[in-house]
Amino acid sequence: MSPVNRFPSSDDTKDIRIVGCDVHLTFHQGGGERWSVQATFRCGVGDKRREESVDSGPCATREEAEQIVLGRVGHRLGHNVDSHTSRVKNPTETNPQ
Repeated sequence: MSPVNRFPSSDDTKDIRIVGCDVHLTFHQGGGERWSVQATFRCGVGDKRREESVDSGPCATREEAEQIVLGRVGHRLGHNVDSHTSRVKNPTETNPQ
């Protein structure tokens, strides 16, 4: 009996949402048990809608590749902060200290 691979497909996918953007992850297992992940993400509405892709590069584990690519997606999307909890100073408001 042959050993069972935890990840039977070398090209499986996962769809998630990050800060309201659709993110499609495609996992690839290459030779030598190396993993890479490609992320394609879509943001915006109407004529402002855009799509970008990033990849993890070769990694030792599937989880490592996923974490790297999610970090790159997060970096591309920026550091979104809820405007209600932001510590940004607005010169038109007076905020007692």
